[in-house]
Amino acid sequence: MARKKSAPRRDWRMVVFIIISVVIVLSMVLAYLPGVLAGPY
Repeated sequence: MARKKSAPRRDWRMVVFIIISVVIVLSMVLAYLPGVLAGPY
């Protein structure tokens, strides 16, 4: 039972970590794309 109780906590932490990483990547891409699009033009 202890392992089953500890599993959701790990899943929750993994989900939060994935969401934070995705948000950081999206923010980096949104901040990087304008420079790339404005570079050639």
